[in-house]
Amino acid sequence: MAILWRIAIIVTWSLLVLGAFGAIVNKTVDDDNFDFSYWPYLDSTAWTNEACNTCWGVPDASKVYGGTWHLGTNPPKSLQTSVRLGFTGIGVFIYSIGWDGTPDKPSFNTNVNFILDEVFSKEYTRHTVIQSTPTYEYGLLAYSATGLSDEYHSLEMNLEPNSGFFLDYALVMEEIPDPKTTKRTTGIYPVSTGTRTQSLSSMATDSVSSSQQTSGKSNKAAYIVGGVLGGLLGLIALNFAYRKRAAVAKAFQFCN
Repeated sequence: MAILWRIAIIVTWSLLVLGAFGAIVNKTVDDDNFDFSYWPYLDSTAWTNEACNTCWGVPDASKVYGGTWHLGTNPPKSLQTSVRLGFTGIGVFIYSIGWDGTPDKPSFNTNVNFILDEVFSKEYTRHTVIQSTPTYEYGLLAYSATGLSDEYHSLEMNLEPNSGFFLDYALVMEEIPDPKTTKRTTGIYPVSTGTRTQSLSSMATDSVSSSQQTSGKSNKAAYIVGGVLGGLLGLIALNFAYRKRAAVAKAFQFCN
């Protein structure tokens, strides 16, 4: 009985602590989201997407997130090709697509410098291999950073000369201490998404869906805590009944 009592106290305390410090949720940011901004702005020679069926590289849309991608190329002596992600969270992961071309249509090596909050963070490289048929690798982790302060961050990806980079999507870790008081900070940078645009109404719908998801997680946590507290009260009642029965048995033994 004493062991069950201690376990109930530990579980209840852990849930209450988790509720106090909030939950961590993962937010997927696709390459055509307004949180991404591409440079040079509206320059089809630097950035192309899945709308281009005759471009240098064309991955299988069914194998990339959301069926969309951006290919950045930075030929020698051209303008700096880059993309920037603005996000609020405590961690970020960038996923790309690897591409190996053919002798008649060779692919680019990948050489990208990641700048987090205007400070160099990491260099990502991938060397292409000539194949008999075009080959693609999906879901490659190009960059990750965790343990960040819970505030707005800027992640810039700069392509080195004679380099190419397939951007698929980003994953942002968000900490939500209290859905009633948490406010989301959005990016303020301009964005080019090729032939795609996103309306303000769709952005509002995404925001509402995110709020409903957060509320659902909060309610689920409340149900768990309530269930544990109910079980704890049941243990208290059982403990009381056990002690009362033991006292009656002791009194009966004493009278005999």
